[in-house]
Order: sequence, then C-alpha cells, then structure tokens
Amino acid sequence: GFIAQYIPYLTFQLALAFMGLINVQYLISTNNLPFGVRPAIGWAYQGVFVLLTFISILGVITLLAGSPVLDTVNNETERAVFRAISSIYGFMILICPIGSSAVERRNGDTITLGACR
Repeated sequence: GFIAQYIPYLTFQLALAFMGLINVQYLISTNNLPFGVRPAIGWAYQGVFVLLTFISILGVITLLAGSPVLDTVNNETERAVFRAISSIYGFMILICPIGSSAVERRNGDTITLGACR
C-alpha cells in the first residue's frame, strides 16, 4: 500500500535534506556564502531547514498512523499552515541547493569520489 510507496520517498527526501545541509555547511566553513550572506544567516537557514524536515516527516508519519498532527481535512487554519510549510520546505529542499551548488562549482575545488587519481 501507501506505506511501502512512502518509504523510498522518505529516503529520497532525507538524501536531499542531507545534501542541502552539507552544501550550506561547506559554504559556511569556507566563508563563501552567496550574495555576501553572513555565516549566522547560513546557520539560521540550516536550523529552519532541519525543523521543517522534521515537521514534514512527522506530519506524514502521524497521518499514516491515523492521528495527524495537523488536521488538514477538518480545519482550514491547519490546512493553510500545512500548505505554507510545504511550500517553504519545497523551495528549501529543491531550489536552494541549486544556488549553493552553483556557488560551489565556481570555487575551483575538485571533488573526487575515489582515492585513486
């Protein structure tokens, strides 16, 4: 059923989340955040990103368990909150890593996956 379908999506979501966190952390550690953004803003971005990832995963797991955290069927306010969280999280997990990857690409570092050169 749906749970078996959700597990691969969950692992994909976690992979995207880790990739986004690693990209931003690398830019913070090299002091190379785009547009002159201060490292404190990068840390805040990471905190919000981790929080939204947790809320997103928790929302789906509680929905599958039968008692959702946000009742999007019977409560218009909670539906609006869920849509806002989903929109912000979608932007953060899909669009923002493109920018951070573009900045990393311009820095001249060579990334290799193997130990042999």
